[in-house]
Amino acid sequence: MNRRDFIKLAGMAGMTVVSPMAFGRIARAEEMNYPGPYYVMVNAIGGWDTTYLCDPKGVNGINTAYGQGEIGTIASSPIKYAPVGNNQYFFEKYASELLVINGVDMATTGHAVGERYAWTGSLENPEYPTFAALAAAAHAPNLPLSYLSYGGHDATGALLPLTRVSNVSHLKGLADPDHKEGFAHKPYHAPGAAELIQQAVDARHAAGQDHSHLPSERAARSSLFTARMGAKELSRIRDHLPTSLPRDNEMKAQAMVALAAFKAGLSVAVNLVLNGFDSHAQNDTVQLPKLQLVLDAVDFLLEEAETMGLRDQIVVVMASDFGRTPNYNSDQGKDHWAIGSMMALGPGIRGNRVLGATDEEQRPFNVNPTTLELEYEGVRLRPEHVHRALRRHAGLADHPLAGRFELKEDDLDIFS
Repeated sequence: MNRRDFIKLAGMAGMTVVSPMAFGRIARAEEMNYPGPYYVMVNAIGGWDTTYLCDPKGVNGINTAYGQGEIGTIASSPIKYAPVGNNQYFFEKYASELLVINGVDMATTGHAVGERYAWTGSLENPEYPTFAALAAAAHAPNLPLSYLSYGGHDATGALLPLTRVSNVSHLKGLADPDHKEGFAHKPYHAPGAAELIQQAVDARHAAGQDHSHLPSERAARSSLFTARMGAKELSRIRDHLPTSLPRDNEMKAQAMVALAAFKAGLSVAVNLVLNGFDSHAQNDTVQLPKLQLVLDAVDFLLEEAETMGLRDQIVVVMASDFGRTPNYNSDQGKDHWAIGSMMALGPGIRGNRVLGATDEEQRPFNVNPTTLELEYEGVRLRPEHVHRALRRHAGLADHPLAGRFELKEDDLDIFS
């Protein structure tokens, strides 16, 4: 094999995006059946208004939809919510397992930096992978759909490939490449031809490996073969894909595809995305329906997961770039505000709790690093703290991959 052919082969094998730790591993079909847990990152892109969600304020003109005395409360729970849309339904239904983190300092009012900080835990370094990518790379990097994303900040840190699937018919086509768009009545080849083609591919791979002498060359061939085998494994997803997707909420549609991939054992983590939260004009008109779409999608995800037998393996994290200002501008919009909120639920996350808080001007309180109670001399809650907790929750705190992407802030016992 000459240098040009080797470079071409390496490129086809995805060597620029596959972790060196994965080289030399040949994924066998029986290994492509990841049992969970599954991580769902819910991205509200543009900066959500937390006063209309989990950090309600009813004074000082912070919002126009409700007053202080109308703020929603839940019996035997510290969780409060804005009395708008379907908030009451959602927060009452999930309060017992929901962790609300208010007063999170995003340290920026820039969209790109805010998204990166929210999902990687790194404010400065654009090379850091998202938590979803880190979890996928650590748990099952060879799965064909290990890390699914519908956009937003989804950097992989060059740990594994990223998969974007926005259309069910396209995914069905990938799952069954021998039939047009995955339909059994539209075959590309005559009966038996696909099997003969696969036998020829396998034989060619085996012959190539026998004549490969450089370790890097064998690794490239193995990665290419793994990719081809992964494509074949996609056929398992067909039984779990819906015939159509919800049209009323794009995040629901994303959730259905993610759940199909989880159920098939072919995926570890997913980014669900809803754009349009950057409400510099007409804040209430923009924010209220968007926030309800997010909560509806999460509720839908968890209900469907229950039906599919996946509910006790689903971890959900909800966040945005940052928050909105505590005052309206001349266009009845709200501008960027560096203080926001995050929410999480799932196995291993103790719910019915609120950590952190903001005052009536949406300025954050510090917390005691041990008790997490509000404390003047405490620490400012930041995304690093949440990501440290996520890593520990996923068993990655001491993983070599996590060691390559260290986080600066101290480890707080946020989830338990």
